[in-house]
Amino acid sequence: MPRLLLAVLLVSSSLVAQQATSPTKQQTTSPTKSTTPTARLKSTGIKPRSSGGGAYYPPCVSPDGITPCHSDLGHTTPPGSCTNRCTNGPARLTPGPTVLACAGKDTWVNLRVDGDALSNHGDAVIYSGVNIDWGDGKAIQNIPVMTPDEQHWTTNINKCHQYIQAGEEYDPSVLYFIQHKYDGAGSCSYECHLTAQTHVVVKLANDPACRAAIATPQCAGK
Repeated sequence: MPRLLLAVLLVSSSLVAQQATSPTKQQTTSPTKSTTPTARLKSTGIKPRSSGGGAYYPPCVSPDGITPCHSDLGHTTPPGSCTNRCTNGPARLTPGPTVLACAGKDTWVNLRVDGDALSNHGDAVIYSGVNIDWGDGKAIQNIPVMTPDEQHWTTNINKCHQYIQAGEEYDPSVLYFIQHKYDGAGSCSYECHLTAQTHVVVKLANDPACRAAIATPQCAGK
């Protein structure tokens, strides 16, 4: 065999062996940290459940069973001073404890936080919003609570949804969240979270309870 051809074959074999034993770039690259609300909540004590299998956002209670599960994200101020800036609400999802839904018709709910605030110090806002899971497997909705200029805020929101399957029961739930950054006598970053749940019973549109139900003007045009 000519020497030039033999050399080419040896180099090719070496490259193939090196590729087979060397880890790919994808394998050695550290995964990026997710910034979705659900991913953040896994480290704060809230454990979302699968949509359609009970309230996706269960009651937001910290391990001590008393205070909501706000999250201190790191600080140079005294311990606990960050999350003390969060309010304890509570958040509400009404009407309740049971909501009548008529299959194929609009179902209205109101979500809000007592005091219309998640925090009480006016620190810089990194992000904020409220997620609502309807419990029926439909996509989670994210709703802004602040205008883009961060000048106006409300947690009091009316939403409408149509449940299709009569005879079913669902557990819609909401999660309010906001992240703040404080700079002053020290610094800290912190998240405030509040959740609320209700229960929905879906009946046929011609069920007596649905025929007697009052129309929901809040859903007009939505």
